[in-house]
Amino acid sequence: MLQNNKHYVIAEIANAHGKLLGVCMGTLEGAHAAGANAFKVATYKPKDLTVKSDLPAFSLEGTPWAKFKDFYGLYENIHMPWDFHAPLFERGAELGIDVFSSPFSPTAVDYLKTNFEPPFYKIASFEIVDDELLASASSTGKPVIISTGQANYDDIDHALTVAQSAGATDIYLLHCISSYPADISIVNMKSFVALKKRFGTRAKIGLSDHTITITAPLLGLAMGGEMLEKHITLTKDEFFENGARNPDVAFSLTPDEYKIMMDSIRVYEEYLGDKRFDDFEQACQSVVSFIGSNPQFSKMAGDDLGRIEDAWGEDQFLRKDEDFLSGYRRSLIVTQDVSAGEKLVYDENFSALRPGHGAHPRHRPVFEDAILTRDIKVGEGLAETCIQAEQKPSFNKVETI
Repeated sequence: MLQNNKHYVIAEIANAHGKLLGVCMGTLEGAHAAGANAFKVATYKPKDLTVKSDLPAFSLEGTPWAKFKDFYGLYENIHMPWDFHAPLFERGAELGIDVFSSPFSPTAVDYLKTNFEPPFYKIASFEIVDDELLASASSTGKPVIISTGQANYDDIDHALTVAQSAGATDIYLLHCISSYPADISIVNMKSFVALKKRFGTRAKIGLSDHTITITAPLLGLAMGGEMLEKHITLTKDEFFENGARNPDVAFSLTPDEYKIMMDSIRVYEEYLGDKRFDDFEQACQSVVSFIGSNPQFSKMAGDDLGRIEDAWGEDQFLRKDEDFLSGYRRSLIVTQDVSAGEKLVYDENFSALRPGHGAHPRHRPVFEDAILTRDIKVGEGLAETCIQAEQKPSFNKVETI
């Protein structure tokens, strides 16, 4: 969405709201005052993401979210109430800032489409393997944004095929590092370039950034990105006034910081004019030169400039499935206790949910209507060994849902 060389910037509140409408509204207004083009929320209920289970795979011990104990406890505590959507969409229209959402289920897509007709639908990194969700969002006729922080080339190619087959004609792929926060040394701009080269004819390219500086956003702009998504929080306090924890504080900018970033982007656009760089070193030199000649932005660059070339990194899309943060990717898991001899029925006793200790969601046809060979407890991941031998087509044949 590069209009007159202007970057389209999305301020993402995600879970930084404490279930307080006033915080959501203040953050929206702060994003607008900062100059963001859009404000993005997340639309889900805990059951859209996971199940209640005491299995070790669901534990958050040793993570930044350990105080929530498990996945269900985390999402129960941080999801935004659905009745917040209407006042936020209304206020966005009054201010002239786009409001849209990352839905996490087809039900959420239907809710957004029926009530608000948002300008985009965003598929989060960990949901890129969910064909049903991708198809649902893509069938709305609106542009679809897909983050790639938990994907390899096969995942991205498949996701684009699903989206295009469902009717999407305007797709944005966002390079993303699923680290919260991320450092400039791991932003892997080599992967950004790889996205452009391999998928640039099928989608527009942008950046979903989890650093707390402005350097990566400026590099994304210099190298021809058309969209930026970055987290925003009304306050850097760890707790909101109601005692709720702010889980996003470590990787979000305040509205004042966001304003500095937006100013740097708009000034840099003027500085660049029509010029964009295919060469990473030239892009680095341009960003360093720009910040050097505009010292008002140097504080928000932190110590990045002295190690900006570390941002090149690796091609993360060469990863194998076992290299991902499997605890957060979706997989096929059972949603209730199921006994040996019972039939598996999607959305009745198994589904594509977090965590990622079961079969890949694209193998759903393998398990549809299959008969279990043993008892399975709620939350267990499905594997080929769970079903009768004669019902096991090859996992090498991956089908689109």
